[in-house]
Amino acid sequence: MSKCCCKLCKFHFSFTEQVKILSNDQKYPLALLLWNRAAAQGNAFARVKTGDYHFYGYGTKRDYVTAAIHYSRAVDHHIAQAMFNLAYMYEHGLGIPKDIHLAKRWYDLAAQTSPDASIPVFLARIKLEVKLLFSEMQLFKFTSSWKMSKLDTVLRPHWDLFALVVIVILLVLLIRNR
Repeated sequence: MSKCCCKLCKFHFSFTEQVKILSNDQKYPLALLLWNRAAAQGNAFARVKTGDYHFYGYGTKRDYVTAAIHYSRAVDHHIAQAMFNLAYMYEHGLGIPKDIHLAKRWYDLAAQTSPDASIPVFLARIKLEVKLLFSEMQLFKFTSSWKMSKLDTVLRPHWDLFALVVIVILLVLLIRNR
């Protein structure tokens, strides 16, 4: 403790020594409770955080339907992150019916709402278009042995890296051929 000898500093020092830090299984339910209270008061950012907690299962069981409800309510306040998350849920059919066209629309709205969302939306749209291209090829029997589910399981964790590599290769080819 420093040389300050006022009673308030001594009380603060003794109090902070007695406070215990919460573990993860205690802090996530408490944080969810507080985010829920803030969301109930109309805080749109808290509505997105509450949706995230339900989506990832922090402090509660994973519940995609509840997450979609919270994201939908945050969309009413024009929050780009909620639009992007809702688009992702429509793209993969998590908690709501799978609808590629609605996913595209929500991605576009997120990019229009916030310029910060333009790059993530661009990458997500590339992934979506590639998936659509492969599914249409499969529909027309161009590639009968190609399995779309196999592509999704391979690309899902690292689809953004794959898209980035493809973009870089295309840019290098474009610059080289000028």
